[in-house]
Amino acid sequence: MSGKQWKPDRARGGSSSYGAALIDYTRCKALAMVGRHDEARATLERISERLSTGHLPASIMADYWRLGQLPYARVWVYSAAGDMAKASEARDQVVRDNPDYQYPAIARLLTAQCTVVNGGVDEGLQVAAEVVDSLPAIHRTTLVEQAGRMVLSAVPVEQRERPAVSDLRSVLAASR
Repeated sequence: MSGKQWKPDRARGGSSSYGAALIDYTRCKALAMVGRHDEARATLERISERLSTGHLPASIMADYWRLGQLPYARVWVYSAAGDMAKASEARDQVVRDNPDYQYPAIARLLTAQCTVVNGGVDEGLQVAAEVVDSLPAIHRTTLVEQAGRMVLSAVPVEQRERPAVSDLRSVLAASR
């Protein structure tokens, strides 16, 4: 991604479709992962505004957003930025509203990442290890493992020899 801010192509309906919202949804998570938190939040706001107006045309993606994708994006963006209040609120919504095991587990892992980002390295890693360890082996999907690795990557380099880091790595390795 370059330093320019991406703008949807309005000529192709870029700002008024669920497809464009999905692109922005993916973009805000990518921006959060590379530390561009202000852009990630701005993109997330753009998605929220478009979805709240109800003016998006019906499409094949209509049900996708009703299944908790927006709160999931929020927990992702706010956790990476270290905003525990907003991340926890979004996590609670994902856990409450999503019947699937995967998104709630990932949301819990992301808020563990937020704890690490805010300096609670051992606490965040312990919570992450407990989340992964509590899942049956069949539910330890690639996406869950990736979220666990995101928690590990939030640990400052000078603290990566801590026992809690080894513990989470062991739990993730046992998932394979």
